[in-house]
Amino acid sequence: MHAFVLDTSFLSALLVERDVHHKKAHKISEKLPEESYFFIPFVVASELLILGDSRKILTEIKKISKSFIRNTESDLDYISSIPNNIRKQLKANDCLIMSIVNKKNASLITFDKKLRKNAKLMKLKVVEG
Repeated sequence: MHAFVLDTSFLSALLVERDVHHKKAHKISEKLPEESYFFIPFVVASELLILGDSRKILTEIKKISKSFIRNTESDLDYISSIPNNIRKQLKANDCLIMSIVNKKNASLITFDKKLRKNAKLMKLKVVEG
């Protein structure tokens, strides 16, 4: 089974037709293996709810992942292991997302260039689109 962590930028593009990456998000999702498991971090779900119709968005993301993965104290250990020069380039939520990618041995799907670049520097798997 393939595991993927979905970032806010990817899910937003998938759900919002006017998003610049909407078509690309659909192409990526169509290419993913059928036997896939999708993790949506709680922080990502929270970010998505401020985009617009929060009830509709929540319904749609629950179709993708039945529950949202929360960060734990062990994620703070991972974040503290990220070299300072990388950590300084990221937002806290991006560090939390990277921690889940690492913990679940999953591949990250994102359109966020900075997150993508730094995830690769940390030797995390990133889906290329």
